[in-house]
Amino acid sequence: MDLETIKRYDDTLWLMYLKENTVFDADGIQEKKEWLIQTLEAHQDALQLALEVMEKNGLKNEEYVKIQSMVMNSIEKVDTTDE
Repeated sequence: MDLETIKRYDDTLWLMYLKENTVFDADGIQEKKEWLIQTLEAHQDALQLALEVMEKNGLKNEEYVKIQSMVMNSIEKVDTTDE
């Protein structure tokens, strides 16, 4: 699931159901979602800044693609189980 899908997903009814009918911490779930969105946005900002610096320093295309791939892989591996 990508960042835009996470941000667009309306989980209001689902969280209300959890809060009223289960022992799950719906507020905690919402906080985790907000934390995840902030974390992914920060990673995207860092990637964009790194790519701009690489371009200004004349990084060769192969190196640019390799570093971009490494950063994207680290974003995909963000641990969403704990803060």
